[in-house]
Amino acid sequence: MVVCLSCLAAPVHAQTRVTISFYSAAEQTLTVSDAGKLYFQDNYLYINEGSSVPYSFLLSAISKITFAEETGIGDIETSEVRIYPNPATDNVRIHNNRAERSLYSLYSSDGRLLQRGVCQNDEPVDVQRYAKGLYLLQVDGVTFKISKL
Repeated sequence: MVVCLSCLAAPVHAQTRVTISFYSAAEQTLTVSDAGKLYFQDNYLYINEGSSVPYSFLLSAISKITFAEETGIGDIETSEVRIYPNPATDNVRIHNNRAERSLYSLYSSDGRLLQRGVCQNDEPVDVQRYAKGLYLLQVDGVTFKISKL
């Protein structure tokens, strides 16, 4: 099953910078044009920058995915978001240093949207009903990998 999490469409000539942080402490940054896309298939994240051959990354090696839109105006800033506890059993909490409320989306490892909402800083987000495994939690443009025990 292939699910397009975000086609990363942006205003004309805008680009999205995607930074992938790995558990090995390495990082890789890609710039995705309007024609590019990001999607999950099997246990891999695929990023097509707009060319014909996508990059592939093993999900179990990724610790965090960060998105930032590049418009050519000013510096690029990303939210300072912390997710805890991770791994989680019943709930996770989101703390955003730049806002008191955060928009979040929870995805299964195959890219299915499971839950979406708005929460206050440090308010619990219920994950108890989900099976053990890896999930992606996107908060204000930053995607975290969380583990459910």
